[in-house]
Parts: sequence; structure tokens; C-alpha cells
Amino acid sequence: MAVDMMMAMPDRTKTGGENLAHWYLEDFGKWLTETGREEYLRGKYLTSSVQLEALKSCLAEQKSLVSQIFDISPEKLLEDVTQLLRDSIVKREYSKAAKLAVQHNLSNTLDFKELALPLILSGKNREAYQLMASAVEIQKDYVQFLDEMIGLSQTGVEEILEPYKSSRVMTIGLENFCGKTVEKQIQQVLSKVSQEFNFDKDLPKYAPKHSVRASLKALQYSIQQRYNGIDDNGDDNYFQTMVDTMQKDPNVQEKILFYLWDSNTHEKQVDAICIAIHLKINYPSSQHIPGKMKDFFREPDSRLKEAERLLQKRLTVCAPEEGEQMYVFEDDKCPIYMIKTESEMQSICEEIESLSREPEKSVYVGFDSEWKPSNLITANSSKIAIIQLFFKDKVLLVDCVELEKEKVPDLLWERFAKGLFETPKLKLIGFDMRNDLEAIIELPALKGRLNLEQIKNAYDLKRLAENICDIDMDILELPKKTFKLADLTQYLLGQVLDKTEQCSNWQCRPLRKKQILYAALDAVVVVNTFKKILEKTQERNEDVDVPSVVKNSNVLAPKKERDQKVMRKLKTIPWTEIYETLRNHRDTSMPLQRPHEIQVIVDTMLLGFGKHLRRVGIDVYLPRDVSDFKAKLRVINRIGGEYQRHIITVPSKSYNALRVDYESNLMAIPELNHKAPLDQLIDFFDRFNVDLRPEDEFLRCIECNSRLQIKFPGPVLHFLHQYAVIHVQNVYRADMSEFPLEEWWNRMLRINPDDYDGIKVEMSRPNLKSKWMVATVPTGCLHITRQTAIHNNLPDGVEVRIHKVPDDEFQRPNLCFYVCGDCGTVGYDGRAPTESNGYESMH
Repeated sequence: MAVDMMMAMPDRTKTGGENLAHWYLEDFGKWLTETGREEYLRGKYLTSSVQLEALKSCLAEQKSLVSQIFDISPEKLLEDVTQLLRDSIVKREYSKAAKLAVQHNLSNTLDFKELALPLILSGKNREAYQLMASAVEIQKDYVQFLDEMIGLSQTGVEEILEPYKSSRVMTIGLENFCGKTVEKQIQQVLSKVSQEFNFDKDLPKYAPKHSVRASLKALQYSIQQRYNGIDDNGDDNYFQTMVDTMQKDPNVQEKILFYLWDSNTHEKQVDAICIAIHLKINYPSSQHIPGKMKDFFREPDSRLKEAERLLQKRLTVCAPEEGEQMYVFEDDKCPIYMIKTESEMQSICEEIESLSREPEKSVYVGFDSEWKPSNLITANSSKIAIIQLFFKDKVLLVDCVELEKEKVPDLLWERFAKGLFETPKLKLIGFDMRNDLEAIIELPALKGRLNLEQIKNAYDLKRLAENICDIDMDILELPKKTFKLADLTQYLLGQVLDKTEQCSNWQCRPLRKKQILYAALDAVVVVNTFKKILEKTQERNEDVDVPSVVKNSNVLAPKKERDQKVMRKLKTIPWTEIYETLRNHRDTSMPLQRPHEIQVIVDTMLLGFGKHLRRVGIDVYLPRDVSDFKAKLRVINRIGGEYQRHIITVPSKSYNALRVDYESNLMAIPELNHKAPLDQLIDFFDRFNVDLRPEDEFLRCIECNSRLQIKFPGPVLHFLHQYAVIHVQNVYRADMSEFPLEEWWNRMLRINPDDYDGIKVEMSRPNLKSKWMVATVPTGCLHITRQTAIHNNLPDGVEVRIHKVPDDEFQRPNLCFYVCGDCGTVGYDGRAPTESNGYESMH
């Protein structure tokens, strides 16, 4: 009877949420227990055929419950579920099959191509990841499957996937497995997906092609940075990165040495020889050097001696010798100790715990961290490479890379974190340290055991300085309110920080001397600067509540709301004001340039500035992205002549790179992005000596750079707006039964040209009752009822779109509008501005 009831349930096939069949089963099981006759009823009525029917009557989600109520053995249940799983795969019900496999732990009984691959090829990635979570072999097969397609042509990929495509198992596009897309996909699997679903930590070794390509790209990038003068980290950091990567992945050695050698640049070839000598592959029969270098090592020339001298120089600045004691300062002050082993970690825990017993009221601990390169962070490793701690006149560098290799117990990491972050007497001092703390929380050993809210003893040096400056800028005598750590140490301690190691590869081992000194010094100066700020504050302003300011510098303290500098948007400034301001920034004793004569291209960081230049008539090319910017520069460089443009950027690494090839055309304007739009234009006019005239208003469209602008009196655009937006789209005034067309027509006939810069408007319509209305001005016309503008110099019209503009904006006196004949963008001259934002949305 119970099975018959199950079969009759109308929602028994419902797969989502709770259903009646499930409630009924639970109730029946409860009733059996409460009758006191459960054993009797089972013995009399429960037969193998009833058990079989019960299994058939329910969905996969209910089978475990059915097996309990109907005494179905685990073996019988597994047999039934396995058969259902196989049937689902045959029927291509892949989601149902995956759910069964996960629920009954059957993932390991499946082959990758049976279920995981069809899920991936049909776009059900998350279901596939859940299926793989407990099946390491399937994870490996998946990574190998993706890795196989790296570097293949589209034809090669298509050949691999053709069986799945022809059988219609594959429903997603082929492009998901081609080129850079498959590389991004495998990187995501090895990082984010692996972390979320706890995949096997050794998966990267099953993707050798991905590993080689990633290493090649990283090394080629390092070479480009090094030889284009962009790399500020020094030759020793470059050399360490190169040899460390090539030692870990010998498959890249030949390709990278060829990359250097084939440049035919003397310096790069000496570099290649130097690296080959260091890696001990400097002999003609080595399989890790390219053929051209083999010829060199058969008959070496003077480059060999140069390479040997270079290697000697590089090795002398590398790692400290075994047992060498290093100090932060040259006078042997502040020793540095590396923490690399479990026993050393235990010692540091004991030392931190002993600080709580110190007689001082508070113990300052300098704190900082250095991170691994993002491409080397895996699911089961930490972001952090080094944790720096300074107290009791010494620095301890906790080497997370070495400690990961040592597999230090999680309990020891917990003890370390508890002592450091939960001892009230300790005051951790860092600079802009929230990201560092969040990275420590993500250490595999601490994940889920520590959260930011528990860290109540961390104080931010940057916030302390900002809080003091908010009270009184004269206390610290800083030249500005925003600063970096190097700025503070220079102003307050007179100490210049060398930041060349900031972006070095902190994953490489052994660490170089310069890296060790850089890391140690940062932990020291944050404490010294923190104390110096407190000292200066107490000396120069006794009214400051120092304990309160320090409290507000805690990482967990709410940030003070700061007033943002109000910058007037260029579109809200009247043209007369723009013109009067800029005309004062020209030197009439020198040659002047008209706006349309000046051609520029702006860096991708300055797209807004480029639009401001267009506003005053400068011919500006706005690149879509970095690749478009570089492509345009190559064209300019190759063709030259009338295609030459001034390249505008700001002082940066990008500027240093561009200077190599485009120095004659290149101009860097400092602090440009931090200035108001009108001030940006002043900087430009000061440099180019522009002859701006009153009639140059809206010479160009700020969106498309076109000079084909049509100027209309405000009422004409108001008419278009009312008819096209309010009447046709019925945005509001829904009670209007008929648009007052004649009223608007008569209003247009009364427009006085003297009120609108002398623009004469000629209104026309085929007959007196026609809805076909056109407003014509000297430069073009506007079809009111078609919402289209046509410039005299263009054969076709363009749609004019105006939306989200309050009706009263159009009613400002004497206001004129400009419509671009190429793209339809609308602008206005900004006269008589109100408190509203003007025409921000008029596109």
C-alpha cells in the first residue's frame, strides 16, 4: 500500500525542493516505528518484490530514505543507483547522473570521458567540478585534456572534439578550447576552481604545456622589461628570476636562450652565455641550448670572457653565504634572523609569547609581508612568501616558502597567529596593512580558524599620519596629505628607502642579500616612524588627544569620511569662461597654433583628458585599449608625415618604455589625472601655445572627433525632446490624448535669431497640417518627427537620442545645442548653469 501511494504521488518526479512524496515517506517510516509492530509488519508484508518496486517508485534523492524504511541492503541500493547512473548517462541525462554520483560517492567509479567531459562540453562546469571533487584521477584527466589543446591550431582542436560535436554531446562553442581561452581556462582550474573544490595540489604537474608556456611568457616579459629600460628592480633580481625559473623547468631553457641569442644583440647574447654557464649547460652537445649557441661554444670568442665577468658580478650580489650574519644597518645594528624550520618556528612562538610578560605597558612589533608572484600561487599554497617582524632590536623573517616545504604542522601556525594577534600588550605596526593581514588569514593552516575581526592589536602607520594631518598639517610638516611609506620615512626620519626590490620575485630561493635587507628594513622603519609621529605630535600640539588618535588608527577602526575635492565638469562651465581662461595662456610673441592644426594621441590612462581636448577643437585619437594604442603608434611611426601625432602621457613606466621609440613625439604632463578639467587644458595650452578664438566653441564632437557639428537654438532641441521622448515613447503625461503639434510649430516660428547667437532657423513642412517637420539652420537640418539630424556635408542623416533630461533644462534662456552630424551626440555650451548636472545623459 505504501509503494502504491508513492507511485500515485503527483509530484514524485519533482527534482527541486521538498515534495509530497518525500513527506509521505518520512511519515510512513515514523508510523512504522510508533506502531510497535514494525518487526511484525516487515516480516509479514515486506518481500523482495516490494523492495524492488519501492526503489523503482522514487527519485534518486529519495533512494537513501527508501532503503532505510524498506530494509534494502547497501549492496542492493548501490546496485540500483549504479544502474540508474548508467542509464542516465546512456540517455544523456548528464546533470541527473552527476547528482547521483555525488550523492552516493560514485565519482571514482567513472571514467573522465563518461560523465565529466560531457558536462564540460555542454557548459555545466560547476556540476562537473562537484563530480570531480572526490575523484583525483578525473581531475588529472581533465587537466591533461585541457593541456593537450594548448598551442594547437583551431583545426587541431576541432579534430579532437569532432566526435563529441558530431554526436551533439558538445553544445558550447569550439572557441572555448582554442588559443588564449583554453590557457585562461586551465589557469582558472589550477587556481580558483582547485581552491573552491579542494582539488589535488599536485595537478599543475599534469599540465606540462601550460607550465612551459606560462614560464616562457614570464621570462620573455622579464627580458623585455630588462632591456627596454622599464625594469626598476635591478639586474640581480632579473638574473635570479631567470635562473630560478629555468632550473625548475628545464623545458624552457633552449627556447629562452634562443630568444636571447636570436636577437643578434651583443648584450643579450652575453647574457645568454652567462646564464648557460651558471646552469652548467655551456657545452656543444647540451640539449638545452639552441644550435647557434652550440656553434659558439665550439669556437668561443671575447663574449665568453664578458659573460664570465658578468656572472662573477651577479653571484657576488646574490645570496648570503652559509652562516653569514646580516644586519639591517651598516654599523652591525639590528641583526636579521631567518625562520625556515619547524624548530625555529617553535622558538619564535616562545619568544612572541614571552613578550606578554615584558614590564613595558606596550610592546611595538614592526609588521610587513612580501607576496609571491600571482601566477605562482596555487590552491594549496599561500600568497605570502615572507612575514617580517621587528621587536627587541632584531628582525625575524618568517620564510613561508621554506616552511611550506617543511610541512610545518597547522597547530604551530595557529600558535604563531594566536601569540601575534591575540596578545593585547603587543601593538602590531604596519603601513597600509589590511591586505597583508587578509593574506595571512588565507594561509592554508589558518583558513577558517582566524578572521580579521579577531585582530584587534594592528595599527596602521598610514592612517595615523592621515589622522594627525587632518587635525593639524603643521605638526608633521608634510608637503601633502597623501603619501607612501618612502615619503614618510624621508620626511620624518631623513631616511631614503630603496624600493627597487618591491616587485622582485619573492618565491625564488635562496633570497638575495638585497631582498633580505629590503624586507627587514620595512619592518624596522614602520615602528620608528610611528614613534616619531607620536613624539612630534606631543611636542608641537599638546591639545591633541594622542591615545584617541592612535585608537582611530587601528585597522578595525571605521575610516573617517573625507571631503572629496569638488571638480567642475567641463560641460557645466560656460564657453565664455573657458575661452577667457585659456586665452590668457598663450604667448603672442611666439608662433601660435590653431586647435585644428594640433594632432595628438593620448595614452589609455588619459581618455577623459582626450575628450576635454576635443571640446576645444584639438584633433585627438582615443585608443580603444592598450593594444590599439600601440598599434596606432606603430602606424604613426611607420608612415610619418601628415599622420604624425603628439603622444600625450604622464610620467610612468609606460612613459619610459615609449621614450625608447617615440621620444621626439612624446610628452609627459605630470599630475594630469589629479587636476580639474580646466586645469588640465591650461597645462596643455601652456605647452602648445594654442590660439583659441570665441568662434571655436564645439569645433569637435567629444565622442567621435568629427568636426561636422550642427548648432541649433535650444527651443528646437526642446521640441525634438518633447515629441520624440515624451509623446512617442509616452514617458509621462500619459493623459495627453493628442500632442500639441501646432502649438510647438508656432513657437518655433517665433524664435528670434538675436537670442541664439544669430542662428536663423527655417521651419518647413509639406503642408499646413502635415506632421513632417524640419528645422533648417546654416550648417544642416533637424527632422523633428524622425528624430534625425543631417549635416550639409554628409549624404545621410544620423539619429539624435535624448533621454533622462529634465524638461526645465531646455528652458534656460539663450541656450544653444550642438548635434554631431556623424554620430548624433548632443552637447551644449554651458551658459547659465544651474545646480543640476546639465546634459550628462544626452547621448
